Amino acid sequence: MTARTISRISAATAAVLVVATVIALFTWHRSPRSYVLEFPVAKSLYVGNGVDVLGVKVGTVTAIDAGPDKVRVTVRVDGDQKIPADAKAAIVSPSLVPVRSISIFPAYTGGPALPDGAVIPGSRTAVPAEWDDIKTQLVRLETAVGPNGANRNGAVGHLLNATSANLNGEGPDINRTIKDMSEAMATLSDNRGDIFATVRNLQVFTAALESSDKQVDRFNERLADVADLLADNRGDLAAVLKDLDRTFQILRTFIAENRGSTTRALDGLAETLALLSRNRQKVADILQAAPTTLSNFYNIYDPDVPALTGSLSAVNFESPAVFICSTLYSLGGTPEACEAALSPIAKFFKIGQPPVGILPYVRDGSTRIDNSTLTDPDDIARAGGKARTTSHRQPTGESKTNAPETGAPTTSANTAASVPSFGSSLNLLGRLLTGGTS
Repeated sequence: MTARTISRISAATAAVLVVATVIALFTWHRSPRSYVLEFPVAKSLYVGNGVDVLGVKVGTVTAIDAGPDKVRVTVRVDGDQKIPADAKAAIVSPSLVPVRSISIFPAYTGGPALPDGAVIPGSRTAVPAEWDDIKTQLVRLETAVGPNGANRNGAVGHLLNATSANLNGEGPDINRTIKDMSEAMATLSDNRGDIFATVRNLQVFTAALESSDKQVDRFNERLADVADLLADNRGDLAAVLKDLDRTFQILRTFIAENRGSTTRALDGLAETLALLSRNRQKVADILQAAPTTLSNFYNIYDPDVPALTGSLSAVNFESPAVFICSTLYSLGGTPEACEAALSPIAKFFKIGQPPVGILPYVRDGSTRIDNSTLTDPDDIARAGGKARTTSHRQPTGESKTNAPETGAPTTSANTAASVPSFGSSLNLLGRLLTGGTS
């Protein structure tokens, strides 16, 4: 045998082995797989019954072994049909004919598959309800509600009669109630987002309470202390409440007897408040100026005379030109307007201060008025024809003296003068203006 022949034989042998291996693998992959299913009972199930997945037959029952507390059913499934590792099984009746089959669910969609020879335990299997069981339960129900049971004294009959009487003619209301309940459920369904948000907020609230457990405990302790304090002083508290009750009774009687007067008073108060509200700026101005006005009035009033004392300090008229121009500037005027206003009256600006004044009699803080300063006979007569001493209010810290004075001229607004009479002051003012004796 030549080497060439040996080489050909070796190649053919290798090819045969490869083909056999492929066929064996394919046959092994396609070979059926067996599983064991455990059921509590297996009525009307026989060897040869079908096994399906989603109604499609994929295998058959190959063996049924009855045990003391369960039945082990062996099934064979096609090799190309994979079963999920967590599959469940149930005995079903596909028709009225008592021929049953086994349904395995769910269908395989991916993931681990149930290996060959695996067992599906009784916790993952189910059997249909038998007619005998249903009939037995119906018999029990009939006995329980029958004449030998709950209806021995006619209780069931009374219930049915009362229900019939209550529901008679209430069909539209029941229908409307069912519709309202349906709409309410629909509303709850449409607002389920808000409902769950509320639940989440409640969860946040409870979590906050849990995190503030110590503060809640302290609050409860303080509340308990308050309760104890009220309990210890319940007599005093009862007395206060009784007095308060009597007070409210008196108040109620007063209001009832004076309802008209109270109404008129409240109406008047409302009008007054409305008036004050409309003139609140004027009220504010009065309140701002009143303290200064009262203080000035106190300073110029002399109760010993009695008379108002003081002197006019017309500082704005010391320079009339400045007064006129500043007034024009405050109104938005210009230097040209000031010059035009001053030109016609420039000749009158030669005087430094107008010869006008009131209260020409001077008191510089002393307690004496000299009659030598009085020129009017009426004033001299009122003064008694001689120098008189009067007691005037002195600032704190200053002493009073009875030393006579000759009367110094007034130099500031703080220097007060004693006015014998308003008429004599007017007479003197007239003589000053006409160039008479000063």
